[in-house]
Amino acid sequence: RLARTLRRPEMNVTIDITGHDTGKIAALMRQLGPGNRRRLHAVGAKDAQVRIRKHLGRIAASRHASAAAVGGKPTGHIRKGLSSITMTANEKEGVVTIPIPGITRARRDINMSAPTSNGKKYFTIPKHSESYGHTVPEMKSRGWKIFRPGQKKVLLGYKKKGDKPVILFALATKISQKKDPSLLPTTGEIYLGAMDAMKKTVNTIIAKAANAR
Repeated sequence: RLARTLRRPEMNVTIDITGHDTGKIAALMRQLGPGNRRRLHAVGAKDAQVRIRKHLGRIAASRHASAAAVGGKPTGHIRKGLSSITMTANEKEGVVTIPIPGITRARRDINMSAPTSNGKKYFTIPKHSESYGHTVPEMKSRGWKIFRPGQKKVLLGYKKKGDKPVILFALATKISQKKDPSLLPTTGEIYLGAMDAMKKTVNTIIAKAANAR
């Protein structure tokens, strides 16, 4: 079984073989002690971790459409997040955690509404090359004077007195992003890769046991 737990802003990919009819591995799982079950889950999770990192590394350079739309500098958040992808394992399962913002879009649409859980009335959407990849507080710390003109759903800003204000952010009460399966390897790719790695480990365990007789 390959399960996915979605938690904003991260995704957990869980590899669970125990108790499932997966041939040689399942049979061996029922006989092995906790230590070897943890070892097998660790092998499967490690394969998934490496596979996911490689996939994200390949696509990272092409995921800059939103930056290009406003002439902004790409944040590189996917490539920066590769080292934060971790794996853990115990006797029941192996888990790969992907704490990259927006990664849950690989498996489902993202729909968010304001006010948010932290009380924000609006989402701020960058509309200028200078504001892309930055929050309003960050822009203020960089010397921008930011204000909302009346009830319009935009934030304008300028740096020097006398400068013409520019639109830095649009204000939105809802955000929707369509599912993009290409962000991650397919479930089948992850599962089969993990299974293959685990089977190789099983064969090693069997061979060592036979030689020890």
